[in-house]
Amino acid sequence: MTETIIRTSRPSRLREFLYPASMLDSLARHRDLIAQFTSREVLERHKGAYLGVAWNILNPLITLTIYTFVFGYVLKSRWQQAESTHDLSGTTVAFVLPFFVGHALFHFFSECINRAPTVVASRPNFVRKVVFPVEILPVVSVLSGAVYPLVCIPCLLIAQLVIIGHIPATALLLPIVVLPLALICFGLSWFLASVGVFLRDSRHVIVVLTQLLMFLTPVFYPIELIPESWRGLYRLNPLAIVIENARAVALWGTQPNWLELGILIILSAACAQLGFAYFMKTKRGLSDVV
Repeated sequence: MTETIIRTSRPSRLREFLYPASMLDSLARHRDLIAQFTSREVLERHKGAYLGVAWNILNPLITLTIYTFVFGYVLKSRWQQAESTHDLSGTTVAFVLPFFVGHALFHFFSECINRAPTVVASRPNFVRKVVFPVEILPVVSVLSGAVYPLVCIPCLLIAQLVIIGHIPATALLLPIVVLPLALICFGLSWFLASVGVFLRDSRHVIVVLTQLLMFLTPVFYPIELIPESWRGLYRLNPLAIVIENARAVALWGTQPNWLELGILIILSAACAQLGFAYFMKTKRGLSDVV
């Protein structure tokens, strides 16, 4: 009697992708494809516009000009910590510069998270291709979204140099301060990209949660305005830690809180790894749903 053996592919286990080497190896192997897709997505955002990619520079400059006029001249808003800093005291940018730091970083987070649930679901032709590494799509989304803060921060520093006359040396620490935010965006984008395929309503929920989070994050106000009894709980928000430390090194010329920043880097790296592992675990089932 002849036996018939049916071979099936063994489903991937989550623990197979819980190693940083697996994530870094995947990104390294597809780095050329990631760079190609990222540049193409940045160009396609302004496809057909007369000024093209120049809008990536004009948008932050226009935004900074509007905020300076509205908050600096019309509302005459002031930032509590800026008023105690000699360099910014009495200037029209005492509110605008701290606000613009928070705005640029939160805009990056918001754009990445809001786009994540549709980044795979909107590209069924890529998902159905066996040889295409769909895990790079969330990475491309985050990297293309990083263009805005990468333009905003230099504009902010140039404005500070023109108005105040110098840029603090601690501004060189900005990449380290912003690193946890990038890792969180990678992790959540991988996770939400997979969830968005199986649960299409997730994109609407994420938009609402992002709007709520904006008011729970010190974007429009300093964290010192929060009552002391609530401030400890408030600082559990990773965005609050990143934004406050970014203001410290870019504007106030002080060192970041290395303890909380170090803890946040470790936790954000774990977030990125878990998001990647979850995406790779559910990757096989994506083509059955899209």
